[in-house]
Amino acid sequence: MKIKVTEPLPGVMLLKFKTQYETCATFMRLQEFYESPFKEIRGKFFTLETFMDLYAKKQGNFTYTCDWGGFNVPGHVIGEFYQLFGSDLLMKEEILFDRIWPDDGTGNPTPPRGPHYVIAMYDDECLDHELAHAMYYLDPEYKATADALVNGLDPDVRKAVTKWLLDTGYSKPQVPDEINAYLSTDDKKSLSHHFGKEIGKLHKSLEPFRRAFLSQKKKRKLA
Repeated sequence: MKIKVTEPLPGVMLLKFKTQYETCATFMRLQEFYESPFKEIRGKFFTLETFMDLYAKKQGNFTYTCDWGGFNVPGHVIGEFYQLFGSDLLMKEEILFDRIWPDDGTGNPTPPRGPHYVIAMYDDECLDHELAHAMYYLDPEYKATADALVNGLDPDVRKAVTKWLLDTGYSKPQVPDEINAYLSTDDKKSLSHHFGKEIGKLHKSLEPFRRAFLSQKKKRKLA
C-alpha cells in the first residue's frame, strides 16, 4: 500500500491513497475513535468487528468504504488512539503510523513537535473541506471567526444543517466544525443538494465563511 505524504499548509499532513477503499480501511478505526456517532465507540477501545456490526445495523449493510472519501484527525487524538490501540494495530494502521509518526529508534511512533493535523483522501475533491477542519483546529483566529459565524446563523438554517449532519453520520460534538467545513468550501449547488429549500437562507451565510477560510488559508501559506 503506497501513501503519498505532503504538507499543504504548515502543521497539516496530507496523506493521499490510491483508492477509496484503502483510505477508508486505513482510517476507519482512527476516525471513528475521534468522532463516531456511536457512544460505545467514540473515545474507547473497540475491535473492527464491533464497529462493522454497529455500522451495518444502522445503515442496513456495511457500506463504510463507499460512504466516505476524506478523513481528518487532530494530532493529540492520534496519540490517544495509539495509547489504546498500539498493541492491537491492524496491518494498515501500522503502515499509517510508519508514515505519519515514524519510529525514531525508541521502538514507538514519534509525533512531530507542536500542534499538527492529519488529513487523508484518495482524490482532491474534498481537499478544501479537510483543510477547513485543519485550520479550525490549528488556527485560533480562524476558529473564533468560524464559531462566531456558526452561532450567528439563522436558527432554522442551523437546525436544518445540524439535522442533516447527524442523519449523515457525524457526531454531535463535531457539528460546529462540520458546519464550518461545509459552509466555507461547498458551492450553492452542493449545499442545495444537502439542505434543499433552506438553501436560500443558507446561501446568505456562505460568503462570510468563504472569506474567513480563504483569508486564513492564505495567511497559513505565507507563515
